[in-house]
Amino acid sequence: MNALGTRVHHYMEPRGLASALNSLSYIAISVPP
Repeated sequence: MNALGTRVHHYMEPRGLASALNSLSYIAISVPP
């Protein structure tokens, strides 16, 4: 699921937004459904 994170980073220019999205993504991947 690293590709998604990279894509989000490339799509989102603002670092703040990218960081928040990355954090959420990592948490979602870390915590199983």
